[in-house]
Parts: sequence; structure tokens; C-alpha cells
Amino acid sequence: MQTVLGLSHQLSLVLASVAATQFALFSILPIFYIDRMGRRWTIILGSIGCATAMAAIAAGVKADTKLGGAIAIAFMCIYDDMYALGIHAVAWFYACEINSLYTPDPV
Repeated sequence: MQTVLGLSHQLSLVLASVAATQFALFSILPIFYIDRMGRRWTIILGSIGCATAMAAIAAGVKADTKLGGAIAIAFMCIYDDMYALGIHAVAWFYACEINSLYTPDPV
């Protein structure tokens, strides 16, 4: 954020902490919908959201204006949200589902 967008060190740290907190909060939401929506559609829609956000980030950085920088920062947060709502959630749930909880008694 400092190099590409020309933001101050302090503002970059604040924006990074806001994005990290937002990511943590959005990581909770898939608990409520992932079983109804399914793993496949969750990943597909999350990937579409991430790709769209990444394209907007690239366009904002390429514009090299204050508005472009604001767009890039906004879509960095949106990218984190889409990742947390789609791809990140499935990775955690899938690992829990494929490992067996049953352990046989030792002989």
C-alpha cells in the first residue's frame, strides 16, 4: 500500500488491521450456509468473487489516481471477504470431514 498506492506507513497498518479483522469476522459466516449451499458452489462463487475483486484491484492500481487507489483498497477488502466466504471455509470444513473420528481399540 505504501509503495504502489503512496499511503503513509501508519495508514497502511490501520488498513491492514481492518482487513484482517474483517477477514476473521467473515470467516464465521460460512458455518450457517455451507451445508445448504454445498461445497462445490461455495468454492465456485467464492472464486468468481475473488477473480472479480482481483481484476478491480488491478484496474485501480493501473489508474494511478487517488480514486484508483481507493478502489484498489476497497476491493482488497472485498477479495478477503470473498476468500473467507468461499475458498477458506471449504478448506477447513473438508479437512474435518475426510478424517475419521473412529479409532479402533488397540489389540
